[in-house]
Amino acid sequence: MKKLKAGFLWHMHQPYYLDETSGEFMLPWVRLHSLRGYYDMAKILEDHPKMKVNFNYVPGLLLQIEKYIDGTHTDKYFKLSLKSPSDLTDDEKIFILSKFFMINWSAVVHRYPRYNELLSKRGYTVNKDILREALNIFTNQDFMDLQVWFNLAWFGFKLKKEEPFLQELIRKDRMFGQEEKEKLLLLQLDVLKRIIPMYKALQDKGQIEISVSPFYHPILPLVYDNKSALECMPKAVLPADNFSSPEDTNKQILKAGQFYQERFGAPVRGMWPSEGSVSPDVVRLFAENDVKWVATDEQILFNSLEMAGDRSRVLYKPYQMSFQGRDISIFFRDHNLSDNIGFKYAKMPAKDAAQELHQHFKNIYNYVKADNKDYIVSIILDGENPWEYYDDSGEEFLNLVYSKIENDNDLESVTFSDYINQYDNQAALKKIYTGSWINHDFGIWIGGKEENKGWSLLARTRRFLEEFIREHPGYDSGRLSLAWEEMYQAEGSDWFWWYGDNFTTENDEEFDMLFRKHLKNIYLLLAASAPEELNIPISEKAKVINVSQPKAVLHPLVDGVVNNYFEWWGAGKYMPSLGQTMARNTRAAIREVDYGYNNDNLFFRIDFEDPEKVFHNGKLKVKINFIRPERNKIIFELSRQTGHFSIISSDDNRELSQLKSIGIKEIVELCIPFKELNINYKDEVYFFMELIEGDKVIETIPYDSYIYFKAPPENFKSLMWME
Repeated sequence: MKKLKAGFLWHMHQPYYLDETSGEFMLPWVRLHSLRGYYDMAKILEDHPKMKVNFNYVPGLLLQIEKYIDGTHTDKYFKLSLKSPSDLTDDEKIFILSKFFMINWSAVVHRYPRYNELLSKRGYTVNKDILREALNIFTNQDFMDLQVWFNLAWFGFKLKKEEPFLQELIRKDRMFGQEEKEKLLLLQLDVLKRIIPMYKALQDKGQIEISVSPFYHPILPLVYDNKSALECMPKAVLPADNFSSPEDTNKQILKAGQFYQERFGAPVRGMWPSEGSVSPDVVRLFAENDVKWVATDEQILFNSLEMAGDRSRVLYKPYQMSFQGRDISIFFRDHNLSDNIGFKYAKMPAKDAAQELHQHFKNIYNYVKADNKDYIVSIILDGENPWEYYDDSGEEFLNLVYSKIENDNDLESVTFSDYINQYDNQAALKKIYTGSWINHDFGIWIGGKEENKGWSLLARTRRFLEEFIREHPGYDSGRLSLAWEEMYQAEGSDWFWWYGDNFTTENDEEFDMLFRKHLKNIYLLLAASAPEELNIPISEKAKVINVSQPKAVLHPLVDGVVNNYFEWWGAGKYMPSLGQTMARNTRAAIREVDYGYNNDNLFFRIDFEDPEKVFHNGKLKVKINFIRPERNKIIFELSRQTGHFSIISSDDNRELSQLKSIGIKEIVELCIPFKELNINYKDEVYFFMELIEGDKVIETIPYDSYIYFKAPPENFKSLMWME
């Protein structure tokens, strides 16, 4: 009887975190996942020489690994880890307290006494008050130990066994020193250097196959044309600005193949379409780019066949499609078995989980063995994230599963290309259903308010890029190439994954900011001003700055001078230095923004770090943007000679009126009647400020977020205990 083939494909994927304009990774996950998922998953195969496994890497992920090890790029988490606690500012300490517990608490933090102690000391819930309180009780040694533990805890099971230094640190548990921490961080960079050569060596000896996804992990059918979503979601509400770019779709495939060949020395054979997303047009493009196989979910197959046949005999084989003489094979993942590894087995004892998976293989074998055909069970899932939830990072489970397959005479592990070359059990597929591995549609990435807003911004930015090229023939090819790269990065799936209500993360703000940053960089590279809308967070979950609500009636003398302490007492207050400088790695020109009101008027006060420098610049303007609800804008020149400010229409930027209640001397003070802004009682108001030089925005307050206040009720004056 022929053996049942097991085709494991572990998909390795991170979005493109690098801001090319600053040279900094906005999040540390490429670096930290390299220490666990990427290293462990390859290294464990040394203990299982008979196992053959498929790995799919997103080229954008491998490119980021390369940029880490070139010595010119890093992330702010790494830089803050490297700093001595005595050199950390309060803002940096707050950042560390907020972010350095981002790892699974039950599977990791609680296992290590000192790490768990630090979490308890900080508190299990976080807000600005808790963080400031923790700031007062955390010693420099506490911060040192937290810096070490955050970076130590991310190392996987293989490295913890191979590196005596890591074992020493784990045993020591606390009272770490700067030299030990620096050695730990250097070890991380050394591990990054090992990743790609290790996978290439496994590939060259034939134990693994490496496939790739389209370069920056886009949902290709939606990049090809947003309207593709209607094929599987006929009632979907699509973006107002349709995005459609077959050229970018092809480019993402072509670039991925070229990248693979340059790093691994052979033409790419297989691709896992991002999130298993396929359509007839996309599969055709894969075939035209000489890709030999792709894979997607079983529900795509069942919908393509429009039949409910014998599941095992239908599912456990690849299918072949032909496009103008080019053949491409399609493997379909067993949805339940794949999801069990990703979501179920971490909650079970490893022996029980491995036994259950092995028994599934045996049941399938016993069901189809009489056919004497080469059936293959395709198990395809995320190859890095699941192990965070296993108590031992998946070590025991993986070892047991691999051993059971190696030692079972009825089972055999294979790579997908080996299967195509050596076995003959493919069926013809006349058409392919449009959809992804999640609900066999694209509802995660399009159709919601936030997702659609993202696609519209993407479409408008791409139109700008095309128009710019037409209007500037002969423009700097290097800058144009970088602008296109930013566009391809913005087409990645992850930005849309986190929009809407389906998923949330501690990094919602960063993902929202990164998407808009990639689009803004296109304008920056072409020396153009980015649209204001790219400064406005798309996500309702994104950070809203609500430092303090006004708590007293204001009647300041609008003369640009601080006349007395009580003039602005009770105003809401925002200080950019409490976070903005960390995000931008620069010192803010605006030091403080105060805001408040009485029944009829809204007041603003702006303090600057260097008023003389700012007021004598001669080219600076301030714009105040009201975005929720969308209301008219305020703009004025930042000069002591300025005697008025303008109210600008939010619809067409027409000047609606000029008001003279402005004072600029030591500070800036403004008085705006609510009726001029169309703000009504009890409106929930969101605003941000921009400092503009010429036609370029040089500072945004807050940085990639906004300030919130509620307009006063009619009886506001009587509600205040002090006037």
